[in-house]
Amino acid sequence: MFRTNPTLRCIAVLIALLATCLLGAAILRANLSRPVITGGRMPTVGIEWSIPAAGLRSVRFSSLGNYLCTVSKDGEVACYGPSGNKCFTTRVAGATDAVVAPDGSFTLVYAKRDRANTEIVFLDSAGSVEWRMDVGASVWSADAGCCDTGACFAVGTGDRRIYLVTIGDSTRRYRRFRTPGVVTSVALAPSGEDVFCGTWQDSAVRRYSLTGRERASMNADSSNLQYVRSLADSDRILVISSANRSGG
Repeated sequence: MFRTNPTLRCIAVLIALLATCLLGAAILRANLSRPVITGGRMPTVGIEWSIPAAGLRSVRFSSLGNYLCTVSKDGEVACYGPSGNKCFTTRVAGATDAVVAPDGSFTLVYAKRDRANTEIVFLDSAGSVEWRMDVGASVWSADAGCCDTGACFAVGTGDRRIYLVTIGDSTRRYRRFRTPGVVTSVALAPSGEDVFCGTWQDSAVRRYSLTGRERASMNADSSNLQYVRSLADSDRILVISSANRSGG
Protein backbone atom coordinates (compact mmCIF):
# COMPACT_ATOMS: atom_id res chain seq x y z
CA MET A 1 0.00 0.00 0.00
CA PHE A 2 1.33 3.42 -1.02
CA ARG A 3 1.83 5.83 1.89
CA THR A 4 2.91 9.47 1.78
CA ASN A 5 5.34 11.11 4.14
CA PRO A 6 3.54 12.59 7.25
CA THR A 7 5.38 15.86 6.72
CA LEU A 8 4.15 16.11 3.15
CA ARG A 9 0.58 15.39 4.30
CA CYS A 10 0.76 18.24 6.85
CA ILE A 11 2.11 20.63 4.22
CA ALA A 12 -0.72 19.68 1.85
CA VAL A 13 -3.34 20.30 4.55
CA LEU A 14 -1.83 23.71 5.36
CA ILE A 15 -1.80 24.69 1.68
CA ALA A 16 -5.47 23.69 1.38
CA LEU A 17 -6.41 25.73 4.45
CA LEU A 18 -4.47 28.74 3.16
CA ALA A 19 -6.21 28.52 -0.21
CA THR A 20 -9.60 28.37 1.52
CA CYS A 21 -8.80 31.46 3.63
CA LEU A 22 -7.61 33.40 0.58
CA LEU A 23 -10.78 32.49 -1.31
CA GLY A 24 -12.97 33.58 1.63
CA ALA A 25 -11.10 36.88 1.92
CA ALA A 26 -11.54 37.53 -1.80
CA ILE A 27 -15.28 36.90 -1.58
CA LEU A 28 -15.63 39.13 1.51
CA ARG A 29 -13.65 41.92 -0.13
CA ALA A 30 -15.83 41.75 -3.22
CA ASN A 31 -18.99 42.02 -1.13
CA LEU A 32 -17.62 44.98 0.84
CA SER A 33 -16.25 46.86 -2.15
CA ARG A 34 -17.34 50.43 -2.78
CA PRO A 35 -20.58 50.89 -4.66
CA VAL A 36 -20.41 51.78 -8.32
CA ILE A 37 -20.66 55.57 -8.65
CA THR A 38 -21.42 57.34 -11.89
CA GLY A 39 -18.23 59.03 -13.04
CA GLY A 40 -16.08 56.68 -10.96
CA ARG A 41 -15.82 58.92 -7.89
CA MET A 42 -17.37 58.73 -4.45
CA PRO A 43 -19.57 61.72 -3.53
CA THR A 44 -18.14 64.26 -1.12
CA VAL A 45 -19.97 65.81 1.80
CA GLY A 46 -19.13 69.25 3.10
CA ILE A 47 -20.54 72.05 5.23
CA GLU A 48 -21.88 74.87 3.06
CA TRP A 49 -22.53 77.23 5.96
CA SER A 50 -23.37 77.10 9.65
CA ILE A 51 -24.86 79.20 12.44
CA PRO A 52 -24.39 79.04 16.22
CA ALA A 53 -26.96 76.76 17.84
CA ALA A 54 -26.56 78.00 21.41
CA GLY A 55 -29.76 79.49 22.78
CA LEU A 56 -31.99 78.33 19.92
CA ARG A 57 -35.42 77.01 20.78
CA SER A 58 -36.54 75.87 17.32
CA VAL A 59 -35.19 75.49 13.79
CA ARG A 60 -37.29 75.00 10.66
CA PHE A 61 -36.50 74.75 6.94
CA SER A 62 -38.90 75.94 4.26
CA SER A 63 -40.60 73.17 2.29
CA LEU A 64 -38.04 73.41 -0.53
CA GLY A 65 -35.10 73.59 1.88
CA ASN A 66 -33.79 76.93 0.60
CA TYR A 67 -34.71 79.07 3.62
CA LEU A 68 -34.05 78.45 7.30
CA CYS A 69 -35.87 80.09 10.19
CA THR A 70 -34.75 80.00 13.83
CA VAL A 71 -36.30 81.19 17.09
CA SER A 72 -34.17 81.72 20.18
CA LYS A 73 -35.25 81.31 23.78
CA ASP A 74 -35.69 85.07 24.15
CA GLY A 75 -38.03 85.35 21.13
CA GLU A 76 -35.48 86.47 18.55
CA VAL A 77 -36.54 85.32 15.08
CA ALA A 78 -33.94 85.00 12.32
CA CYS A 79 -34.30 83.97 8.68
CA TYR A 80 -31.44 82.77 6.45
CA GLY A 81 -31.35 82.53 2.67
CA PRO A 82 -30.04 79.76 0.37
CA SER A 83 -26.39 80.78 0.72
CA GLY A 84 -26.57 81.32 4.47
CA ASN A 85 -27.12 85.06 4.18
CA LYS A 86 -29.18 86.50 7.02
CA CYS A 87 -32.42 87.91 5.57
CA PHE A 88 -33.54 89.48 8.83
CA THR A 89 -33.47 89.34 12.61
CA THR A 90 -36.32 90.61 14.75
CA ARG A 91 -37.85 89.95 18.13
CA VAL A 92 -41.41 88.74 18.72
CA ALA A 93 -42.46 88.59 22.36
CA GLY A 94 -43.30 85.07 23.51
CA ALA A 95 -42.41 83.43 20.19
CA THR A 96 -41.20 79.84 20.23
CA ASP A 97 -41.62 78.61 16.64
CA ALA A 98 -41.75 79.91 13.07
CA VAL A 99 -42.40 78.65 9.54
CA VAL A 100 -41.22 80.41 6.39
CA ALA A 101 -42.76 80.37 2.91
CA PRO A 102 -40.77 78.52 0.21
CA ASP A 103 -39.82 81.80 -1.48
CA GLY A 104 -39.02 83.60 1.78
CA SER A 105 -41.72 86.21 1.18
CA PHE A 106 -43.47 85.77 4.54
CA THR A 107 -42.79 84.09 7.86
CA LEU A 108 -45.38 82.98 10.42
CA VAL A 109 -44.31 83.25 14.08
CA TYR A 110 -46.21 81.79 17.04
CA ALA A 111 -46.02 80.54 20.63
CA LYS A 112 -46.44 76.77 20.58
CA ARG A 113 -49.13 75.29 22.87
CA ASP A 114 -49.35 78.47 24.94
CA ARG A 115 -52.94 79.09 26.05
CA ALA A 116 -52.03 82.58 27.19
CA ASN A 117 -50.61 83.58 23.80
CA THR A 118 -53.01 82.80 20.94
CA GLU A 119 -51.74 85.38 18.46
CA ILE A 120 -49.98 84.49 15.21
CA VAL A 121 -47.68 87.09 13.65
CA PHE A 122 -46.83 87.39 9.96
CA LEU A 123 -43.49 88.97 9.02
CA ASP A 124 -42.52 90.15 5.54
CA SER A 125 -39.22 89.33 3.83
CA ALA A 126 -37.48 92.12 5.76
CA GLY A 127 -38.77 90.97 9.16
CA SER A 128 -41.35 93.74 9.59
CA VAL A 129 -44.75 92.84 11.03
CA GLU A 130 -47.23 92.54 8.17
CA TRP A 131 -50.25 91.20 10.05
CA ARG A 132 -51.30 90.02 13.49
CA MET A 133 -54.16 87.58 13.94
CA ASP A 134 -55.68 86.09 17.11
CA VAL A 135 -56.94 82.52 16.62
CA GLY A 136 -58.50 82.36 20.09
CA ALA A 137 -56.84 79.10 21.13
CA SER A 138 -53.38 77.66 21.67
CA VAL A 139 -51.43 77.05 18.46
CA TRP A 140 -50.15 73.49 18.20
CA SER A 141 -48.70 73.44 14.70
CA ALA A 142 -48.14 75.36 11.47
CA ASP A 143 -46.86 74.88 7.93
CA ALA A 144 -46.08 77.17 5.00
CA GLY A 145 -46.48 76.97 1.23
CA CYS A 146 -47.06 79.10 -1.86
CA CYS A 147 -50.16 79.79 -3.93
CA ASP A 148 -51.09 81.95 -6.92
CA THR A 149 -51.86 85.01 -4.79
CA GLY A 150 -48.91 84.84 -2.39
CA ALA A 151 -47.84 82.74 0.58
CA CYS A 152 -50.23 80.30 2.22
CA PHE A 153 -50.11 78.96 5.75
CA ALA A 154 -51.91 76.20 7.64
CA VAL A 155 -52.34 76.53 11.40
CA GLY A 156 -53.62 73.83 13.77
CA THR A 157 -55.10 74.80 17.13
CA GLY A 158 -56.00 73.28 20.45
CA ASP A 159 -59.72 73.93 19.94
CA ARG A 160 -59.81 71.47 17.02
CA ARG A 161 -59.57 73.92 14.14
CA ILE A 162 -57.41 74.33 11.07
CA TYR A 163 -56.85 77.84 9.73
CA LEU A 164 -55.80 78.29 6.11
CA VAL A 165 -54.31 81.75 5.64
CA THR A 166 -53.29 83.44 2.37
CA ILE A 167 -51.18 86.58 2.51
CA GLY A 168 -49.63 88.63 -0.28
CA ASP A 169 -48.89 92.20 -1.29
CA SER A 170 -52.61 93.00 -1.50
CA THR A 171 -54.12 89.85 0.00
CA ARG A 172 -55.06 88.94 3.56
CA ARG A 173 -57.69 86.30 3.93
CA TYR A 174 -58.34 83.08 5.80
CA ARG A 175 -60.83 80.28 6.20
CA ARG A 176 -61.14 77.78 9.01
CA PHE A 177 -62.85 74.47 9.65
CA ARG A 178 -63.24 72.05 12.52
CA THR A 179 -61.58 68.67 12.97
CA PRO A 180 -62.57 65.77 15.26
CA GLY A 181 -59.49 66.25 17.46
CA VAL A 182 -56.77 68.63 18.60
CA VAL A 183 -54.55 69.39 15.59
CA THR A 184 -51.15 68.21 16.80
CA SER A 185 -49.52 68.74 13.40
CA VAL A 186 -50.44 70.11 10.00
CA ALA A 187 -48.80 69.96 6.56
CA LEU A 188 -49.73 71.47 3.20
CA ALA A 189 -49.50 69.16 0.19
CA PRO A 190 -46.91 70.23 -2.43
CA SER A 191 -49.74 70.42 -4.98
CA GLY A 192 -51.42 73.10 -2.86
CA GLU A 193 -54.74 71.28 -3.12
CA ASP A 194 -54.82 69.43 0.21
CA VAL A 195 -53.83 69.74 3.83
CA PHE A 196 -52.74 66.82 6.02
CA CYS A 197 -52.98 66.75 9.79
CA GLY A 198 -52.50 64.59 12.84
CA THR A 199 -55.23 64.86 15.47
CA TRP A 200 -55.46 63.79 19.11
CA GLN A 201 -58.67 62.87 20.94
CA ASP A 202 -60.03 61.77 18.37
CA SER A 203 -56.64 60.41 17.28
CA ALA A 204 -56.04 59.96 13.56
CA VAL A 205 -54.10 61.07 10.51
CA ARG A 206 -56.38 62.96 8.12
CA ARG A 207 -56.41 64.54 4.69
CA TYR A 208 -58.66 67.50 3.87
CA SER A 209 -59.42 69.62 0.86
CA LEU A 210 -58.80 73.35 1.24
CA THR A 211 -62.52 73.80 1.83
CA GLY A 212 -62.46 71.44 4.83
CA ARG A 213 -63.90 68.32 3.19
CA GLU A 214 -62.32 65.17 4.63
CA ARG A 215 -60.83 63.05 1.86
CA ALA A 216 -59.13 60.31 3.86
CA SER A 217 -58.40 59.29 7.44
CA MET A 218 -56.51 56.60 9.34
CA ASN A 219 -57.09 55.91 13.03
CA ALA A 220 -54.11 56.19 15.38
CA ASP A 221 -53.16 55.20 18.92
CA SER A 222 -54.82 57.64 21.31
CA SER A 223 -51.84 57.53 23.69
CA ASN A 224 -49.54 58.98 21.00
CA LEU A 225 -49.32 62.29 19.18
CA GLN A 226 -49.14 62.17 15.39
CA TYR A 227 -46.74 64.43 13.49
CA VAL A 228 -47.10 64.69 9.71
CA ARG A 229 -44.65 66.04 7.13
CA SER A 230 -45.22 66.46 3.41
CA LEU A 231 -42.60 65.12 1.03
CA ALA A 232 -41.49 67.42 -1.79
CA ASP A 233 -42.98 66.65 -5.21
CA SER A 234 -45.03 63.77 -3.84
CA ASP A 235 -48.51 63.07 -2.53
CA ARG A 236 -46.97 60.88 0.18
CA ILE A 237 -46.43 62.04 3.75
CA LEU A 238 -44.16 61.08 6.61
CA VAL A 239 -45.95 60.28 9.88
CA ILE A 240 -44.08 60.18 13.19
CA SER A 241 -45.96 58.80 16.20
CA SER A 242 -44.61 60.01 19.54
CA ALA A 243 -45.69 59.16 23.08
CA ASN A 244 -47.70 61.94 24.71
CA ARG A 245 -45.71 62.12 27.94
CA SER A 246 -46.94 65.59 28.79
CA GLY A 247 -50.57 64.47 28.89
CA GLY A 248 -51.65 66.99 26.26
